[in-house]
Amino acid sequence: MGDWIDDLFDGNAKNDYADHIENARRLAARLCRTTTLEVEEKDEIIGMLLDYDTPMTVDEIQDIIVRMQINQQDPMQFYAPSKREIASFIKKVCDL
Repeated sequence: MGDWIDDLFDGNAKNDYADHIENARRLAARLCRTTTLEVEEKDEIIGMLLDYDTPMTVDEIQDIIVRMQINQQDPMQFYAPSKREIASFIKKVCDL
């Protein structure tokens, strides 16, 4: 009965997030969800990033991450921005 617990905590690569390329792909996909890109383009990029059978180089992933960081929405466009996000937005707008 306790075998599933051993399988759950078994240190395989799927559970311990040891693969840095997969971690970078997950980060890029998370950043893509909050960009100003069109919905179809977001879906295409997220699908490409989360399809781990498609090989990607580190440079390709880094280019996507930089592109997603440049195209991020302002925190004021989020549904419920946190106080920290609002404060950083105000500092950025007021050039403090």
